Parts: sequence; C-alpha cells; structure tokens
Amino acid sequence: MFLNIDEVYLAVDHMLGERNLTTFISDGALITGTYFLSAAAIVSVRGVQDRKGRWPVWLLVAAGCVMVVAFAFIDMRHSSTRFMIDFGGQWPAAVYNSVQFVYLGLVLGYTGVVILQNRSRLTTRASSIGFTMFAVGCVVGIALVIDVIGMNLSHLMGWWDALRFLQSLYSPMFFVVMALLCTGLAIPAAARFVLRHWRGRHTAALIRQLEPLWTRVVSGSALPSALSDDDHEMQLHRMVVEIEDARFRSGGELQLSEDEVERLRLAHDHIAIPDDLFPMAAR
Repeated sequence: MFLNIDEVYLAVDHMLGERNLTTFISDGALITGTYFLSAAAIVSVRGVQDRKGRWPVWLLVAAGCVMVVAFAFIDMRHSSTRFMIDFGGQWPAAVYNSVQFVYLGLVLGYTGVVILQNRSRLTTRASSIGFTMFAVGCVVGIALVIDVIGMNLSHLMGWWDALRFLQSLYSPMFFVVMALLCTGLAIPAAARFVLRHWRGRHTAALIRQLEPLWTRVVSGSALPSALSDDDHEMQLHRMVVEIEDARFRSGGELQLSEDEVERLRLAHDHIAIPDDLFPMAAR
C-alpha cells in the first residue's frame, strides 16, 4: 500500500530503472501478506494447536511464478502510476493482474468460509464481531475480484462503457474490503488491550484491599513476601496462598472479620476467572 503512493512509487521505480518493477514488488508483497493474514485468521478462530487447513503455500508460489512470467512479457516503456489503465490492453498485463486477484479472491473466500464455520469457537463478543466483519470483508473481496476480472476483459475487448462502469465500482469496493479486513482484525486486539488494562487495575485494587489482612496474618512468618513480586496477577495469587496457608497452620485459631472474609473471597474469585470471561464476571 505504501509503494502505491504515487510520489513514493515514482521515486522507487526511478531507482529500479523505470520498468515498473515497483508494481511487481508491491503486488508480490500483497499476495504474500494476504497468505499470512489468512493463516493468522484461521489459527485465531481454530486455536493455536489446530494449524491444519491453512491455504497451501504452493499455490502462493504458483501464482507468483505465473505473475513473473506474465510481467516479463508486458511491453512497458515508462514508469506508470496507472499501470492497468496504460498497459491493461495487453494480454500479458491482463493475465498478470487477473492471476493476482483470482489468488486473492480464493484466499479470502476460503478464509471467510473457515471463519464462519468456526464462529462457535469464538468465546468473546469482540472476537465474534471482529471476525464476522473480517468474513464479510472476504465476501466483498470476492466481488472486488469479479469486478477486476470484468475490467480486464472489458479493456481487452474494447468495451469502454462497461470498463468505465466497473472502474467506478473498484475504488469504493477496495476501500470497503480494506476497512472490513483491518477493522475486523483490530477489534479483538483492541478488546484484549482494554481487557488487560481493566483487569490490571482491578487486580491492583484487590491487592490494596487485601494487603492489610496479608500484613496481619503473614507478617513475621517464614513465608516469602508476595509484595516483592512485580507481576500483579502473581502477586495477588501469592498473597491469597500465603493467607490460606497461614489459616491452615493456625489450626482454626486465626479469626477473620466479615470484611476480611469478603475481600479474600473476591480475590479467590478474581484468580479463578479466565481473562476472556473477566468482563462478564465483572458485570
């Protein structure tokens, strides 16, 4: 995407001999990045341990090889920021562009199907919303591929009215695809960031509430100090363990007030709740 900025494109392509090699580099990065994007999305919905069913890498290599051969046969005499407009009337250019977008469409389509099939595995609302948006982006991506193939055929056949109509659809469809894919992946990540921050503050508050009890019960014992631990989750866990161990050692002689029992119960509950269920429990 960065290399497709006109000023950047022309500067880089000038250094590469003004043969539009920058187009090939950016398109190669796009199809390679899409492969890893698909793999990441599939692993995310199926689980880290289930890495089967990813889009085969040999198809990426095959598409790249066809694109290399087709690109070599395109007659290009100057750098162009309108690559397919200037050269799309040539069969090699149409093959080059069509293979690229057919590959992208197949990968996105496959990824969208996998996500929809595995929606039941998504345990949080943010993941469900995010990956559903990603799947919708995959569907719109397939429509974008059809639009691109139509433009290539229209250019080759000289169907100018059809070409202009399809060109008018390309930019908004491309924007929608990128927006849905990027936003879909960003939502779960952003939700995890907010959740960690929220849980961290909740953990720190529980530590402050439990510290007086811990100081009274554990102070002076041979147990290691939980307060020296920088990890708040581990710190809270050790405080609870040390308090319960001290209660066990006392043989029932150690008495806690109702407020202290309640604080200890809240700490127990917090430790027992997994991160992905924390917001639900906190409500």
